[in-house]
Order: sequence, then structure tokens, then C-alpha cells
Amino acid sequence: MSGDYQQRVLRVLADPTRYRIVQLTCEAPQQPRNIAKLLGLTSSAVYQHLNALLETGFIERIEVENRVHYRAKPEVPPFLQKFDEACTVLREGRDTSMPSSIEPSPQTKVLPSPKEVSSRGGILDGAKSSLIAYYSYSPFWSLAVTGVALVDLFLAAWCLVYALLFSPNPALTVAGGLVVCSSLAAITNYLYQRTRPPPNLSEGVTR
Repeated sequence: MSGDYQQRVLRVLADPTRYRIVQLTCEAPQQPRNIAKLLGLTSSAVYQHLNALLETGFIERIEVENRVHYRAKPEVPPFLQKFDEACTVLREGRDTSMPSSIEPSPQTKVLPSPKEVSSRGGILDGAKSSLIAYYSYSPFWSLAVTGVALVDLFLAAWCLVYALLFSPNPALTVAGGLVVCSSLAAITNYLYQRTRPPPNLSEGVTR
């Protein structure tokens, strides 16, 4: 590769934000809004970083469920592994040569799965990541599911208060409330199961 291109690649890798974006796109195809939420960036900043990564060939655009996603090219994970190994050796003070080209390697770097990230960050972080991924994948249905769930919680609280304070037959009121709330909960779960991201989202087809 030319010297100018090498300098551009090194500038990309020297930026922590762009390096993290490359890592995220190695894990799974990402939408710009999801990257912005995960890294706490504005949309304009994300698009600037994505354009720089596209120009240097680290990522590519793909379409998943009629939505534009960005993912790392197949050669990038092996390259990042070599780069990390070279940095580790340099940090330890040993002489080594930097990777001169992007070549596939049989030993690719294993990136953490969402379950591993969830276990490291705790239940709250795992739930937050899942909600962000769900909203990024299907904004309309995520809002619809949230609305039905909130209505269900409101009705449950209202039935309980009405049964305790106003109802002449609290047992019947509670029983009716359970039927209604269970139905809404079943609807919420059905909508969520039908609209959540599929487990093979990372296997998008380039168009």
C-alpha cells in the first residue's frame, strides 16, 4: 500500500472513537443511531467517523430488513488481531514488525457476545443494551410494545386501588383485572417476540 494510505489507516486507528466503531461493526452490523447511543455521540459525529472508515475500507454499507447498516469487512478482524498483537509486543519492549498488509488469518480475534457483555456489565447494562438494540431495529414496534406494557401496568394499579377502596366486591374486581392484565401481557409478549431482532442479524446480505 502507498505511504499516504498507510498514514490514513494509522490516523483512523489512532482515534479511540473510530477504533471502537470498528470493533462494534466487527461484532454485528450497526445502524448509525445505535452507534450514537452506545458511544454517546451526535448523529453528525457518527456519520463523519463512518465516512472516514468507509474511505479507508474498514467498513461497508449493507441493507438489513430495508435498513442501512454498517459492518466491518471480512479482512478487518484478522487485521485488528495482528495490530493488537503488535501493540502488545511494542509495549513489552520487544522488537517486531508491524503488519504490512491485511491478510486473512486462521486465528481470528473472538469478540465478546451480547450475553458476555451483559454478564460483565450487570443486569441493568444488559437490559439497556437489549432495549437499545430493539429500538434501533424496529422503532415503531418498540414504541407500540412499550405503550401496551404501560397501559397494562396502569390497569393493574388501577384495579388494585379500586378493589381496595371502592369496589363492593374486591375479589371479583381483582379477578377481572387479572384477566385483562394477563391478556395485555400476552399481547405485549407476542408483539415483542414477532418484532425483536433475529439472532442471525449479523448475517445480513450485501445488496
